[in-house]
Amino acid sequence: MATLLSINPIDPTNFSTETYSPSDENLLSINITPTVFDPETDYIEFYIYNANNSLLIGSENYTNYSILDNQLYIDPNTDITEAGYDEGIVNVLYNFYTNILASSPSVDNQYYIKEISPSRTELRLASTTILPLVISASVTEFISSSNAQPTFQDFYLNLGNNITFIANNILLDQTGGETTVLVKLYEPLPARIPVKTPLWAVTKVSDSVAYRLEYVNEVASLNIGVPIGGPNFNIQATNQLNNSTEFTTLQNYTSASVSQSQYQVNSYFNKPGVEINIDYSNFENFVNFSSAYARVENFFSKVVLIQSASAALSTLNSISASSAATQEINSLNNFINLTITNFDSYEYYLYFESGSTTYPKVNSEAPFTNASYSSSAAQTWVTASLVDAAEYDEFNNNYLKYAIPEYIRNDAQNESYMVFVDMIGQFFDDNVWVYVKDITNKYDADNRLNYGVSKDLVAQILRDFGVKLYQNNYSDFDLYSAFIGTTSSGSLFPFPYMTSSLPTPTGYEYVNVAISASDDAVPIDDINKRIYKRLYNNLPYLLKKKGTLAGLRALINVYGIPDTILRISEFGGKDKINSNDWDLWYDQFDYKFATNDNGWVNSEWQLNSNWNATNNTPSTLQFRFQTPGLDSAISFPSQSLWSLDNGNPAKIVLEYTGSGYTSGSFSGSAPNSYNEFATLKLIIGSSPAVSASMYLPFFDGGWWSVAATVDTSNDPANFTLYAANNIYNGWDGSTIGFISSSSVNTSVGNWIGGNNSYFPSDTRANIGNYRPFTGSYQEIRYFTYPLSVGVFEDYVMNPQSIEGNGINSGSFQLAFRASLGGELYTGSVSIHPKVTGSWVPTSSFASDSDFGINSGSFNTNRGTIYYDSFPMGIRNRNTDKIKRYETILAPSQYGNNTQQVLPDSNVLSSQISV
Repeated sequence: MATLLSINPIDPTNFSTETYSPSDENLLSINITPTVFDPETDYIEFYIYNANNSLLIGSENYTNYSILDNQLYIDPNTDITEAGYDEGIVNVLYNFYTNILASSPSVDNQYYIKEISPSRTELRLASTTILPLVISASVTEFISSSNAQPTFQDFYLNLGNNITFIANNILLDQTGGETTVLVKLYEPLPARIPVKTPLWAVTKVSDSVAYRLEYVNEVASLNIGVPIGGPNFNIQATNQLNNSTEFTTLQNYTSASVSQSQYQVNSYFNKPGVEINIDYSNFENFVNFSSAYARVENFFSKVVLIQSASAALSTLNSISASSAATQEINSLNNFINLTITNFDSYEYYLYFESGSTTYPKVNSEAPFTNASYSSSAAQTWVTASLVDAAEYDEFNNNYLKYAIPEYIRNDAQNESYMVFVDMIGQFFDDNVWVYVKDITNKYDADNRLNYGVSKDLVAQILRDFGVKLYQNNYSDFDLYSAFIGTTSSGSLFPFPYMTSSLPTPTGYEYVNVAISASDDAVPIDDINKRIYKRLYNNLPYLLKKKGTLAGLRALINVYGIPDTILRISEFGGKDKINSNDWDLWYDQFDYKFATNDNGWVNSEWQLNSNWNATNNTPSTLQFRFQTPGLDSAISFPSQSLWSLDNGNPAKIVLEYTGSGYTSGSFSGSAPNSYNEFATLKLIIGSSPAVSASMYLPFFDGGWWSVAATVDTSNDPANFTLYAANNIYNGWDGSTIGFISSSSVNTSVGNWIGGNNSYFPSDTRANIGNYRPFTGSYQEIRYFTYPLSVGVFEDYVMNPQSIEGNGINSGSFQLAFRASLGGELYTGSVSIHPKVTGSWVPTSSFASDSDFGINSGSFNTNRGTIYYDSFPMGIRNRNTDKIKRYETILAPSQYGNNTQQVLPDSNVLSSQISV
């Protein structure tokens, strides 16, 4: 006889199929309406659960209640006792519902699911027992009553056994001569609920109530202990282990056809659950008690059997199908699959991997094809491997064979026993010895995937150290891509919704570059485990630097995200240097305009007279360039960076005379320290030609800033050429690296006589002996005044800032700017403070048409952008041409680079953001 020990109310939502999420509940309006339980229209559901919340018994027609003085009374103890479940811990639930839409738990008044939308949030309900007129009237009545309330009344689809789903909207559909009901669900219907499932619709009269009752046997009442509670399945523990997926089958993740990839997947999953790192190129790493000779010999015999069966299979597939042939084909397929599936780890390595000690392959890219067992390569390999294995066995003192008395070993009748001993030794090696040997590797934090601690153990080791790991993003990949790195057909392109061929199907992304830098087959599962290995390898540093800039950067680097994409910003504090802000540096991903041997940019050289520039031409030319390195120098030693019209002798050129042409006397000789140096010249005039020049390492592959200024206050005019680069010295941020200047005095006529400016030159003709520059450009600018060396240095350090000779003077002195790229910026619309910024004209410029370059065009060799009286020339005249120009500057036709960008507090008032 059991006695009720305790009865306590519990949360009824613990038994609900679906509830509103807390975030959604915060958005719902609260409308408290008094309700009355009417036995004529309302009913109670009653369910009994065990301590683990598993349903024991239930009823949709509970009547064991009483109503006194408008109060409803229930007795959980009596209900459980009458049901015969009064032992241990029992949970009981009561639901209070009103039937709607002319439906009820009775089979004569139920709907069924006729259709389910692809998102599984919309259902079409029909009924074979409820008349269409009744359906129409009941749905119309429910909608009307809901609309009359302050908020729409949610209802539930009831499938019985306390399985209910929240519905938020309803619509009557009488098209096609059929009366059906459309229902919108709060959450997608689980995949386990198919069409034709019967149900009825209800609303809640009141919130459900639930109780936990604990019974104790009177005989054992003196030995009552603390019971162990059952698992709480309502704990929201998502994102901790794996993604939830829709209901699926093994066939969804494997191929229907038999293939080499299928055999490999089968063999992969037949191996031990935890794969440790073993170098199979050396016998001493995995052979201790067994025979290396027997293992090689057994593998080769399996290869002979597999290839013989495959040849017979090809013959059968080429003849007409018959029942006998089909049966033989299935038998051969099963034999091949069973043989490969039962490969041990060493045989898997020999058969599916490629290396100096593996079985020879006929191709160099995964999936690999094994050479024929009768080929010379295979025969050479097996002969050499057997010789090495026999030598290893001879000197392996742990070989079990040597523990057997010699008279037994030498008796030919004991051959079967010797084979059995080898089998025992191999079993112990593969299942015990290698794992005992690997125990110490648990603390070997080798960053490489297949060395040190096992990739299958590293996640659990991280959890042991208190690191919370979250799910990966690859839970729904097929088995081939996830574990062998190729598709079932052997393709290295496993990602869904991507294609490398044209035309691109609807909904797919076109990708025509290699997935990995090495073009190797990379299993998706290994991508996630590589991150775990890097976390483990850097764990002491990550824990020590937790919460700091260095710790965040290290963690981001572990995931392979460069700092040019995900930047960490700190706010507050003081600069280390007061005189400038060059120490405020960071790496930035930039686009650039690459000439690609035949590209150029040109613009008009003459300025609008409203700029009041001397001779209506720029007094400062400023730009940045980057060479592709010594290859360009050796191929084209004389290159033109900038020039005016082809007949005008004013130009800036680059001449290479370094040691890149010569090499040392032996392959290990050090390169000449000046092999990257070249001469930069500003040439003015032709008869005679005068030039300002400097000798700097322009072919180091980095960015160089150049400025050419002209001062006409004296006669002849003074021309000055500047060049410099910036470097990061690792101590006080970024600083000027090389810097040089050179001046020459000559007539200004050639400078002011040009009509068009070219970067590098019009590729339809070389400039004298100078080939057009092969490289990249950024930040081309024309200024109306000769800029000072200090302003040029600021440009070197902060190439995206705009600064004139005085405070806030940049907007008055900058007449033209073409950025030709910037941070994630693929267009090259010229930008000027007077047009794009908040600057308000305070000078004699009355309107947009009063200042700017004369109407003309800003050209490339593939398209034109027209401009009208704007400071830097961009007002649309021809939309089609602009589209073509934007296509030219698309990311695929840009190069990219990493540069240092340093905000300069001295010029923030005139700085332009690209």
